[in-house]
Amino acid sequence: MAVESVDVHEQVLSLAPRELSLPQTSFNINRNLEDLTLVWLDSNKDDYLNSISTLRCIINYTKFFTNPIDCLNYITSINKEKLFLVISGQFGKEIVPLIFQLPQVASIYIFCIDLGEHKKWVKVYEARIKGFFINKDLLFQKLIRDVKLYSKSLSSISTYSLSSNEKKQKSLGNLTKEDHLFVYSQLLAEIFLQTKRTLDENTARQELLQACRTYYQENQLELGKIEEFENTYRETNAITWYTKDCFLYRLINKALRTENIDIIFKFRFFIADLHKQIKELHSVNVKNPKQKRESLTVYHGQLISADELKQLTVNSLISFNTFLSTTTSREVALMFAGDNCLCVDDFRSILFELEIEWNSYASPFVNISHLSSFADEDEYLFSIGSIFRIESIENLVSGTSHVRLFLDHQISMNIKNTLELFGDYLNGTQINLLEKFLSETGSDCVNKQRNIQQLLKEFEKTASYHLAVFYVHTGFLIHSNYRMQLEYYEKALDAIPVTNRPMRALMYNSIAVVYYTNFDYKSALDHYELAIKANTDAYLLNEELNEKISQIYDECSSSLGLKTLINSEKFIQDRIRANLSDNDPALASYYDQIARIYEENQLFELALENFKKAILSYQQYLPSNHLKFRDLYERIGNVYVGQSHYVWALKNYEKAKEFCLADDQPLCEKLKKKIEKVNILREKQLSDETKRTLTSDDDRNRHKCR
Repeated sequence: MAVESVDVHEQVLSLAPRELSLPQTSFNINRNLEDLTLVWLDSNKDDYLNSISTLRCIINYTKFFTNPIDCLNYITSINKEKLFLVISGQFGKEIVPLIFQLPQVASIYIFCIDLGEHKKWVKVYEARIKGFFINKDLLFQKLIRDVKLYSKSLSSISTYSLSSNEKKQKSLGNLTKEDHLFVYSQLLAEIFLQTKRTLDENTARQELLQACRTYYQENQLELGKIEEFENTYRETNAITWYTKDCFLYRLINKALRTENIDIIFKFRFFIADLHKQIKELHSVNVKNPKQKRESLTVYHGQLISADELKQLTVNSLISFNTFLSTTTSREVALMFAGDNCLCVDDFRSILFELEIEWNSYASPFVNISHLSSFADEDEYLFSIGSIFRIESIENLVSGTSHVRLFLDHQISMNIKNTLELFGDYLNGTQINLLEKFLSETGSDCVNKQRNIQQLLKEFEKTASYHLAVFYVHTGFLIHSNYRMQLEYYEKALDAIPVTNRPMRALMYNSIAVVYYTNFDYKSALDHYELAIKANTDAYLLNEELNEKISQIYDECSSSLGLKTLINSEKFIQDRIRANLSDNDPALASYYDQIARIYEENQLFELALENFKKAILSYQQYLPSNHLKFRDLYERIGNVYVGQSHYVWALKNYEKAKEFCLADDQPLCEKLKKKIEKVNILREKQLSDETKRTLTSDDDRNRHKCR
């Protein structure tokens, strides 16, 4: 046995966790679509074969092994599911030391004959070993309870770093990969929460039921629950069905956690119903004076990766990408978190403490204790995509990370501001949003493209907005093919009603970008102009559009640039007269960009005129010490230098200097050098003027002498 044990050690240490090669079909019976897998290791098949029906009622996906090396190979290949292991006594002492620290191993159960012999070596591993069993019925009872408890702890998170400095606004250009994934998870949730149902909802439901029946064809208990769902489900009992220990919870939770879009799409009507019911009940509870309270504190425990833990920083936002189950019991949550001392380097135990203002609408939640399988547990369910602010992070004595989260009205505003960085997506005015951050999601783009293409036909039955979004997705994913990308973008444009001018403006912008990146400047300018004209009722992109036009002027002929410039300014003046008040924020951006273009074309008087209009417009809504004024006064100084009006240049540089911050030395030095240079030019100008005056006087004196 000793030699065999060494061989097993060498085998398992040589194995790196890897992802299984899975079939493409979403509901393939050989693919585990749930979060949990039951693995049974025993040299005797009889106990397993006699119990397989019962086991599948506890965990549908089961694997049996008689060879420990084959079992270890399988265990180390898993990285998306959690494993519940039943190991016979003969293999327990040899196998447990090799696997008990693996993050994919949730619980271990020793099925044996001699309890006394095996309890001698178990102490060091007892946190993962849930018990020794001679009786199969007692083993199954323990498995049922543990699986129900553990399922509630599974969730995935995304983070978004909020700047503590208001001047350091986030933009699409400086978002981190984690920020992009945060936004992706939020918008993925919104797409499926706000997608209108197809007209033939019964067909969609039947397709889902048929897919589930195929997947659970060998599980009679689940087949019975699928039939019950077909006969009794109504949108008003979505919470009741979600809290049942059945296929709905298992499949939806795994799909949301792993962002399996095609499976999520199958359940879209149920996800929308569940969110709607949580939201409605939450609203009723908030308004109910009998339930009124100031705040609520709940807990959620789980394992997260070391990389995820590093992304958690105080004052940043954290999003839970599944429907989140929480408890008022700290002890229960700590049990879900596990023992950090037993975690391998890649995973950490974490306890989230969530403090919620009771009357906050930022993220809906509802008490589901009356539906819980555990009567003594006060359980609250939060809707998908719940977002909190991280207040503090500390390590408990056990080594578990304790993260305090807060949900309040300000968080709701932060979420709104975050999404506004990408435009008003929720009102359907930012069609190119998804393409902007999709490039940051790395190698997963291939899978997203496959999912998008699979869903395209489905979305043709729904609102034109969603069809347009997915055409944009597909076009962006094939951006290396210039012509095909334009073809998909044109399809997206065709899918947008002519009455939806904001969306059409954004689509024109996307098409212009494609032309610009392929050096077709004339077509790019034409589409930017179409974007501006279509953008009459929404000002979200005007500054961006003018910046793009400005870039093109630098790369194409001046005659083309000036022609478009004149047309742009005429368009702006028309808009001012027709639509905008004198203090409209959109005006300042227009004047600023037009002035810069005039400056670049050395039309200095027109540049000054527009820079001064920009200042007057910005003064209507920006604080008097805003850094925007420093930039404008510096640019006006530059224009005066171009005109050789050095006195006025110095006056504006000095004004710009007044806005310099003490900790912004590079800009202070830059202005200081400009002032020194202009002083030299001014002195030279005065010297030249003096020489010209003296020369002129000498000429007049000589003339008089004659």
